[in-house]
Amino acid sequence: MNGVPGATPTHAPPRVIVIGLDSVSPALAFDVHRERMPFLSGMCARGAFGPLRSTDPPITVPAWVSMTTGRSPAELGIYGFRKRLKGSYSLGLVTPSDLAHPRLWDLAAAAGLACAVVSVPLTYPPPALPGVHCTSCFLTPDAASPYASPPELKEELEARFGEYIVDVAAHRSGDAARLFAECLAMTRQHFAILRHLITTRAPAFAMIVDLGPDRLHHGALRHALPAHPLHAPGSPLARAAADYYASLDEEIALTAAAAGPDAIVLVVSDHGVQPLKGSVCVNEWLIREGYLRLLDEPGKPTPLARCRVDWPRTRAFGEGGYHSRIFFNVAGRDPHGVVPASRLCSERAELAARARELRGPAGERLDTLAATPEELYGTARCEGFPPDLTIYWDRLGLRSAGTVGHGALFLPGNDSGPDDANHDFEGIFAMAGGGAPHAGRIDGLRVEDVFSTVAALLRIETPAGVVGRSVV
Repeated sequence: MNGVPGATPTHAPPRVIVIGLDSVSPALAFDVHRERMPFLSGMCARGAFGPLRSTDPPITVPAWVSMTTGRSPAELGIYGFRKRLKGSYSLGLVTPSDLAHPRLWDLAAAAGLACAVVSVPLTYPPPALPGVHCTSCFLTPDAASPYASPPELKEELEARFGEYIVDVAAHRSGDAARLFAECLAMTRQHFAILRHLITTRAPAFAMIVDLGPDRLHHGALRHALPAHPLHAPGSPLARAAADYYASLDEEIALTAAAAGPDAIVLVVSDHGVQPLKGSVCVNEWLIREGYLRLLDEPGKPTPLARCRVDWPRTRAFGEGGYHSRIFFNVAGRDPHGVVPASRLCSERAELAARARELRGPAGERLDTLAATPEELYGTARCEGFPPDLTIYWDRLGLRSAGTVGHGALFLPGNDSGPDDANHDFEGIFAMAGGGAPHAGRIDGLRVEDVFSTVAALLRIETPAGVVGRSVV
């Protein structure tokens, strides 16, 4: 395309609806629950579908932001929910103010297209743009916060749908029945809000991200995935999980109907999911390897930020989560840095080799990936403050526990509460309706391709430098 990014299309574009299902894998949507999801299966049969490779790391915030900007985490400078704060060893939450690149609704609004955006990650505070109606994401502090834009939309939605459900409270409670009920309530409310905006505001572009699947998987994947080691076939909770997927499909079908027969609907997810085998205590490992020193050992499991770290004798420390983020204590960069910048490459290579050599709790070999930012992103320049080393323990079969004081290198679960799942690298893509191509299965898709595809469908100009290819 020629012209200015966001320029008004010369011809009226089709209506495009993007339905995001957080944490849904191809195995769950295209296989295990295929019969429970006839509408999605029909989309695959008459349109295009396939696995969708997530970002590195495959984490909710960077993945959805990459999907809606067409930029990699390296270009965005966003590598997780939290960002390393320069000049300290602390982390802070990522916010929309950290974004230097426009998202799909920014470009669509600049082209004069009306937009509706519901609970898409990294929309708190919600964007104040003419023609954009938005409710913010799970990072909203609470339902009393100003979660809607324009501001008067909040009162309208609460009068019709009740208090806005920001997130699910029970996903780490261990109470699966309560979790299913809360996930279903949030799913139904958010989809109902989207349909209300579609029918009352007639947006050319609309997008929702339903966090319900992610919360259900972390709290109860054993009931949704027969391959989970703790799955109990035929149990009432297994049937409840299958019913939840049926409800998802119903919400997708209702939304497509509200959008009209000429609308093009995309169903996508940011990453996949797999059974959680346990955790690697990354800072315990770094202590054992001689990289991290504490002034005293905590008497119980404690976050590293609350420990007394002997920084002048510490070469590296880690952050927990779905994977390990390792930061070296670099002289001239960090407050008490001791590793010369000239030695950073060799230090990273040595620690990466040790990570790959680490055996599992039973002495088994692990399929561990340890990579530098340059190796992950193929560029010498990364915005923000990327980890010096990213470690996917056993291809994310094991998560990372950042707390210390366990007296062990491995935990059977998550150090932050009950958890059935860890992330996986592949989400889903399906597109049908309107003039969408009948392309069948497409392999090799990446999350950035969703951006390029939607931009092409909306016929809007995109900024130079975006990555991704359009399916149309």
